[in-house]
Amino acid sequence: MVEHDPWVGPDYGKVGTSLGEHRIAIVGYAHWRKGWEDTDRLTRDCICKLISGDLKMASLARVRNCFGYNMHKGFWEQVIFFNYLPNCVEEEEWIGKGTPEQIMVAKPRFLHLIQKHRPSKVLIFTPKEKTADFPRPGNKHQSIQGFPKFKWGTYSVGDHSASAFFLRRPRRSDVERPRPVVKHILDLPNVSIDPIQPIGLGGP
Repeated sequence: MVEHDPWVGPDYGKVGTSLGEHRIAIVGYAHWRKGWEDTDRLTRDCICKLISGDLKMASLARVRNCFGYNMHKGFWEQVIFFNYLPNCVEEEEWIGKGTPEQIMVAKPRFLHLIQKHRPSKVLIFTPKEKTADFPRPGNKHQSIQGFPKFKWGTYSVGDHSASAFFLRRPRRSDVERPRPVVKHILDLPNVSIDPIQPIGLGGP
């Protein structure tokens, strides 16, 4: 099975940048093939083309806008990005969830990427019904203070802990609504990196 490499911005975690101390990971659900060749470079090529202006993707532009940026270059260079499913889905699959094989690969891959790249905050933009596919955080899902429709939890992998925030994929009609919750998340302190109880692999 093809597994997409994550995009890792050259300024990810760099001190002195606007997002540097946060070490932000952005997670979508899946790439829709749209006739593209499905290779391990697909995610990286996608973001490179966004930054260069050779590709336009409204969904990723709306995610960028949630952080208050209006240019791809200044934003994506500071974050890491990957989709939960390891490879592309077809149009019919996009309406539903990933295949059992994709989900089986996605869970350990998700945790491995958190451990490898050590983000402090993981912002997951995906439809509500698909959050059950993700590994269960080590603590019980809690509502984000002031934003009860959104949940958060803590993932602990090895010696690293990261806060994960389950948001909604922003739609064209409500592009302004996610901005306050993203700002609130960025203002929150980062979780301790002290090891806590290892997480399971069940649904939330």
